[in-house]
Amino acid sequence: MVANGPAESLRQLQAWRPTVRLVTLPPSQAFSRACNAGARAARGKYLLFLNDDTTVTPGWLDEMVSFIESDPNIGIVGPKLLYPESDTIQHCGTVFNERGIGEHIFRHLPGYFAAADRPRYYRALTGASMLIEADFFQTLGEFDVAYHGYGGCDDTDLCFKVLEHGRMVAYCPRSVVYHHEGATRGLRDDSHPEDTYNRRILRERWSKYLDPDISDYCLLAEIEAEEKTTWRWLQEVPQDIVARYDSPDRRAAARCPFKIQVGSAMDPEAGYLHLDAMSAAPSVHIAHDFPGRLPFSDGTVSEILAKHVMERVQWHALLNVLREFRRVLVESRTLVIRTPDLRQIVERYLEVATHLPAPTGEIANVAQSGALGPARCANEMLFGNQGSQTDIHKSCLDAESIQALCIMAGFSIAPLKQDDLRRLPGQIEVIAVR
Repeated sequence: MVANGPAESLRQLQAWRPTVRLVTLPPSQAFSRACNAGARAARGKYLLFLNDDTTVTPGWLDEMVSFIESDPNIGIVGPKLLYPESDTIQHCGTVFNERGIGEHIFRHLPGYFAAADRPRYYRALTGASMLIEADFFQTLGEFDVAYHGYGGCDDTDLCFKVLEHGRMVAYCPRSVVYHHEGATRGLRDDSHPEDTYNRRILRERWSKYLDPDISDYCLLAEIEAEEKTTWRWLQEVPQDIVARYDSPDRRAAARCPFKIQVGSAMDPEAGYLHLDAMSAAPSVHIAHDFPGRLPFSDGTVSEILAKHVMERVQWHALLNVLREFRRVLVESRTLVIRTPDLRQIVERYLEVATHLPAPTGEIANVAQSGALGPARCANEMLFGNQGSQTDIHKSCLDAESIQALCIMAGFSIAPLKQDDLRRLPGQIEVIAVR
């Protein structure tokens, strides 16, 4: 354990002796210097670098050791890192964007996202948790102390040195660690002077490894979802398969903020992450039992396509579903609802209805205002209290009723376009804006 924090922290760590050996450094030493000091004091075959703002899970270390020993070509390995408050992904590999800056691939997606549950080769991993052979670490020259403070890039630099020695940088999804990101030094954006300085050094030394590759891993996730098989990186996929799926939409689907299609089932549209309870359906990225809470953090979704979903939700739960859609959407982004046009069914049913149940609950307040009256009554008559489940339709609403519910949930409504309605015969399309 390398202790380079305040004296109070050091006093607490003294209680761990003699089980844990302490290496003490002056306060606020750089990440690279602290890691190197710990590596020199370590005695084992492997070095495990682990941040002090992490919580490990059972078997996490055994999984990484087994993984690195399974293939002599692997030079360094890292685990899956999750946010503890949400079980969403913090890190499952470092990729590079169009500016040559490293990003955490699939960040903010649920921890069980299919593409994050597959072993991968990357160019880099985060230094928050990584395992490497001690002798190989010394051969690489340790972490480079030229990088300033906690501005990052020293972990990426180490991974690039692994690649230079002809070995692989690998991700082990079966090893899971919770990362309380920023708990020690706090969070900051990439404009901090230390970050800017370190990125400049990295680019001067390793520009050949900074070409964008984020879209490759997004495309690989799309291919695997439909082909029902897995590869460690896009280079392994046969070129005829890559050509079949390659498109700008598919290369962007898994980038935050995300475009998601809820209830994709057997009718997925390209360019979206597909959520459905039918995990065996084509192109399902995230198994999700709708209408449960969406597995996304607040404000991480740029567009929601709810295609043939609303009619499968119990009518008295529709408002809560819409509020959940609004929770995950980025400000000013859209929810697109497509559902069968059941207005004629409602009207014909009401022509012969002799008794309309008394309104109840929150929907009743809207019914009294006239916004949902006919549709609410039809739902009462058609579906009752819904004590028994049906496989297909559980509600029926016309466009005006869906718009009223969206407004209640806090959305504004985009005007209906007649061209769109003609393009979708027999369907309603409502576009709501957060």
